[in-house]
Amino acid sequence: MNEPHLIVPQVVEKELKEKFPAEDFLCKDILQWTTAIQNIIAHQHLLTVHDFEQEGSEELDTVILKALVKACKSHSQEAQEYLDELKLAVAWNRVDIAKSEIFNGDVEWKSCDLEEVMMDALVNDKPEFVKLFIDNGANIYDFLTYSRLQRLYCTVSPKCLLYSLLLKKHEENRLTLAGMSGQQHKEMIDTCPLFTLHEVSRVLKDFLHDACRGFYQEHKSGSKKKMGQEGVAAALAACKILREMSHLETEAEVVRRMKEAKYEQLAVGKHIQYERYKIL
Repeated sequence: MNEPHLIVPQVVEKELKEKFPAEDFLCKDILQWTTAIQNIIAHQHLLTVHDFEQEGSEELDTVILKALVKACKSHSQEAQEYLDELKLAVAWNRVDIAKSEIFNGDVEWKSCDLEEVMMDALVNDKPEFVKLFIDNGANIYDFLTYSRLQRLYCTVSPKCLLYSLLLKKHEENRLTLAGMSGQQHKEMIDTCPLFTLHEVSRVLKDFLHDACRGFYQEHKSGSKKKMGQEGVAAALAACKILREMSHLETEAEVVRRMKEAKYEQLAVGKHIQYERYKIL
């Protein structure tokens, strides 16, 4: 119905009694509902009507996200207005909706706009969103400051191997610096540790030895040649780390091989891009 003035108390009362026959509605309640429905219908561009019983209907999260984005588009094209919807897409892991409804060219995104959702995607292990953000303006070199890198390592799940390796270095470091007794040591490990990048570098050194030298030295360069070299080195380093960790891990061998192959392919791809750049 496109005409709010056709929504009158009599119509509303009839519908309410049909839908809720066991309820008794006061006259003031019917008038309030009538006013509310008239206000809603007056903004039909914000309405989304969906029949979940219809065959082939979309899932609930898809309907909700599309409706929220639709409402945003009706009054703003500013990136900041879409952050809540984007956070929801990350939380529900709906990269498809983020691509089709949010990153469809209607909104101009800056790197600073995507910093918070980038952190959410990294912490919650959503690599497809990380790639999507980078493809749409996020600058990983500006984003990945030392403080953010440390925060990422501090969010590692206590159930994974990396956490136990970092915790071991953390405990060794605290014992060395503070000269703690055994009892003090036991009390300390009950609290949530704050891993440092120095402790991270010590874990990496166990895997990479001298190859990790300079990984945590601050440097920035606009040279495409250097970025290409760093990309190859990072992919190969990741492959090396996974191989070394597999000797300590007891997870399925097939999972390790799949991850390992992925980084090997990435390293080869980076190397090919780098060689093409040198030719050009």
